Amino acid sequence: MFKRKKEREELINKMDMMIAVLSRQSRFLKEQYDICYRQAERLAREGIKEASKKWLAIALVCRKMRSNVESQIADLFASRIQVEVTPPEGMDSVVARVNELLVKAEKTREVTERAMGQLADITRLRLEAPSGTEYYGVSAEELEREFEEMQMKIGLEAAEELPEVPGRTTRAREARKLAESEEAES
Repeated sequence: MFKRKKEREELINKMDMMIAVLSRQSRFLKEQYDICYRQAERLAREGIKEASKKWLAIALVCRKMRSNVESQIADLFASRIQVEVTPPEGMDSVVARVNELLVKAEKTREVTERAMGQLADITRLRLEAPSGTEYYGVSAEELEREFEEMQMKIGLEAAEELPEVPGRTTRAREARKLAESEEAES
């Protein structure tokens, strides 16, 4: 009985430590998202569309990674509660599931850690990121949609094509065509 209680506490401690690490990563990703999004807004206001889209793509990657990290945190919290309420007899299946979650969370932490290092370098030094949205794992359609939303949010309407202003020759031609069509009808 004492051994099982100790194992349960160790498992809960492991989950708590992973939740704490992932929570720090989530906060960092939120900060990076804010930095990149503000940079994208600033560049959009200045009319530098391509650079703005690159920064927006980085912001979207931060948002996606943060969503993944938050999902891992939620799974770990749910498993922690399950470990606390499960009787000692039924712990075997719960422990197996929790161990799988911990391995998955560790992989997520490692991938996010590497990406965070790259993002920190890019945002700290204001480096120009490589071109092409595929590099970031963001589809061109998603980036375009987010870019339009950002422009609306900051008050920059997407420039619509201006209608063609007819000149004298165009008006004269249209008047002749109208006169000819009226003669043909009569």
